Amino acid sequence: MALILDLRAAIREFVHDGEIVALEGFTHLIPSAAGHEVIRQRRRRSLSFSRRGNNVLSTNTRVRDENTD
Repeated sequence: MALILDLRAAIREFVHDGEIVALEGFTHLIPSAAGHEVIRQRRRRSLSFSRRGNNVLSTNTRVRDENTD
């Protein structure tokens, strides 16, 4: 059975500290709202974001933890 959550609950449940997060879409379908929700939930620490480019996993961007960096 499929689990349907609103965006806030999905980010809270499935994005954890220290993980690598990939938010994917094609050109105009990039899920910006999901990225904004991760930022809004300031409890998340030491996340890395990656994206695909030309079918290759590319640049990782590390989000700094203000409390430890």
